[in-house]
Amino acid sequence: MVKSKAKELPACDTDIFKLCQMGDLLLIKKLFDDGVPPPPDDEEATGNIALDINILDSLGYTPLCYAVRAGHNNVVKYLLERDADVEKQCYGGMRALHHACNNFHEPVMETLLEAKADVNAKDDKGNMSLHWIVGRGALSMMLTLIEKGRADINAQNKEGTTPLMRGASSGQKNVTAKLISLRVDTDKGDKTSETALHYAARGGFPEIVQQLLDAKCKVEAKNKAGKTAETLARENGEEAIADMIAEFMGS
Repeated sequence: MVKSKAKELPACDTDIFKLCQMGDLLLIKKLFDDGVPPPPDDEEATGNIALDINILDSLGYTPLCYAVRAGHNNVVKYLLERDADVEKQCYGGMRALHHACNNFHEPVMETLLEAKADVNAKDDKGNMSLHWIVGRGALSMMLTLIEKGRADINAQNKEGTTPLMRGASSGQKNVTAKLISLRVDTDKGDKTSETALHYAARGGFPEIVQQLLDAKCKVEAKNKAGKTAETLARENGEEAIADMIAEFMGS
């Protein structure tokens, strides 16, 4: 008589990364409580293997990062309760808080802040969570990072880009207006000496240009190529913006 094979769990039921991505908290708890089956070729194994909560998959992501990216706040809270490393760097140097901001998950972001996530931690390109959220235009999340987390509003990434420049380049007029009201440095230059005004003028965002002009930014500032924001605007066919700047300079 042929013995029946032991019942095997489906692969998805033992893949902590997929479970965190799907948000299946019951199976996630079971994996951490019971451990995972050893590899089939491990003849010396005597039982299940305890699961490392900070394990990285082949793409360089932790279970926490997958749960954060998918917005499963209940799973995030559970993993943090089991001492998941909130500062563990994943692919590109991004941490859990970066992913929460990049994916618009405000409740998850607040959970991570309560877990003392470093608001000013930078990824491999020097971007803070504030850079990510400003580029997405999420005003309430930006304010939470600044007010609760004390994010540095003038921080620069490796290219010298500030949150204000990121907002100006992507046309996020609400966040740029708020940053300006918080007395952000409107004249800080990036590695090419371009300011937020250069970004807004080149991008064709007249409302942001006006915000910067009203804030008395340095209109005559030149980049390393010797070009002002007005010059860049004209080169990119933004004549109305160029005229607006020229009029301001002549006033």
